[in-house]
Amino acid sequence: MQYSIIETAKANSLNVFEYVMTCLDELSKSNVDVEQLLLWQFAKR
Repeated sequence: MQYSIIETAKANSLNVFEYVMTCLDELSKSNVDVEQLLLWQFAKR
């Protein structure tokens, strides 16, 4: 599963390290809007 996420992030021209670290940071908080962490939502930032 991680491979798929990483490759999709690359295909969307995201900085993979930044994306993964942001996801981990956000997921460690309570009351997370997971939809904002989807690759196509993250790419709009």
